[in-house]
Amino acid sequence: MKPPTSTVNVQNPLSQSNNLPSLVTTPSFSFPSMNQPLTVKLDNGNYLIWKNQLLNVIIANRLDDFIDGSRPCPPRFLNL
Repeated sequence: MKPPTSTVNVQNPLSQSNNLPSLVTTPSFSFPSMNQPLTVKLDNGNYLIWKNQLLNVIIANRLDDFIDGSRPCPPRFLNL
């Protein structure tokens, strides 16, 4: 006996009207030029987990010196 089959109709969200809200969400956030995704989003109950995740990204990318003040921040604008 042949098992029952089902059909799923999937539409491409990009082909829908621009007036509709986007149904596609990004599960994580990556800083530009950084490879470590932030998978934990901050909410009322996970501050310590989120903080440790963010600190690991900061330290891995050698940005902690800018935060603690031991290295001056780069200029905001470049003079060309």
